[in-house]
Amino acid sequence: MPNAFVFAGLVLVAFGVADCLAPARWCGGTTTRAGEQYDATAAGGIPPGASVFGLEKAAVDALPTFAYASGGAGSTQGGGDLEAGNGEPCSVCLEDLHAGEMVRQLPACKHLYHVECINMWLHSHRTCPMCRYDLSPPREVTAKEAAAAETAPPADDTLPPV
Repeated sequence: MPNAFVFAGLVLVAFGVADCLAPARWCGGTTTRAGEQYDATAAGGIPPGASVFGLEKAAVDALPTFAYASGGAGSTQGGGDLEAGNGEPCSVCLEDLHAGEMVRQLPACKHLYHVECINMWLHSHRTCPMCRYDLSPPREVTAKEAAAAETAPPADDTLPPV
């Protein structure tokens, strides 16, 4: 029993050390590391309200949601399944979609998933689980970045045309 307490204490210490060593840009916003203030948004980090890894909640909620109807929108034509009556599988949970279940369709690739499954996936990923299409909204280019791109000289290591 004492070994369990020692192990739990070591785990807590390890998490504390990892928190001190983690880059501040992972945290977003203003954080304190070793007594100094670090503003992740000013240092090219995560914008305020954005998720570190996945999509923002507003972006996920904007995806179309509807009740699945087998043989309807999004189902495979031609009946490739051996078992009649089963819909296409949700590639997150690997269960078949059934008529009446709430599903969410990704607009770019048209893949269908259970609402709970894709919400959980998009909380930590920015891509479609099937085809890896990037669902993150396009990043706005600032005037400073646009001016730098226009005035950038061509690289000297480019090959001449053939």
